[in-house]
Amino acid sequence: MEKSSIKILIVEDDKLTAKLNKRLLSPYGEIILAQNIEEAHDLMKASKIDLAFFDLNLQGELGGLKLLQLSKLLGIYSIVLSGETKREILEEAFKSGAKDYLNKPFDKE
Repeated sequence: MEKSSIKILIVEDDKLTAKLNKRLLSPYGEIILAQNIEEAHDLMKASKIDLAFFDLNLQGELGGLKLLQLSKLLGIYSIVLSGETKREILEEAFKSGAKDYLNKPFDKE
């Protein structure tokens, strides 16, 4: 798949983290940012997203879990990018459709 044809959604409510992640991932495709659950939901329904990185803790709640369920229905490869470390929450993320998990902050490697 060509770089320009890959659409990557980053769902992150912290603006600095979102900018950093966008910079790190931009060599791999077109980056789309969403800062909240509603914006991410609309983007996922309106665009053909190939890959998504979800923060679990959005706006003080675990809204990322709901987005994972939608991404699973839409066939989007989803990666949790979160500082969340509670085992039961991470298990729920994988049950909801996450394919992988990265601890925040992450680096290029």
